[in-house]
Amino acid sequence: MIKIKRGDFILLHLPLKREWYDMIASGEKREEYRDHKPYWNVRIQNAIAESKPIVAAFSLGRHRATIFFDVSAIKAVCGSNHPEWGEPKDLHYVIALGGRRTKTDGETGGASHRSRNGEPEAGAQA
Repeated sequence: MIKIKRGDFILLHLPLKREWYDMIASGEKREEYRDHKPYWNVRIQNAIAESKPIVAAFSLGRHRATIFFDVSAIKAVCGSNHPEWGEPKDLHYVIALGGRRTKTDGETGGASHRSRNGEPEAGAQA
């Protein structure tokens, strides 16, 4: 196994459905939610324990299209401020997003800039 050198940040992979991916990519949605369950507890607590900046890598399902954001805060919350965005009502993590990043050395994934039919998206360079 080859260990990927990530530099001075921790990469947190967060797969999304198209609706949420598009809202985050457009800047409309500035936070993401994850259940407070063992799977995410381990990943989020390990990322916090590293005492390094965290970068969220949002992928469109398991596709290659990936966008990167600095994480400005992660908090455990009970309740819902945005039920229309699918925010759970029970205990969950709120991952607040900072600025968008461009892909840097050591980050995995890549923005394909292609639509569902394989054609380049409007405004994207092929």
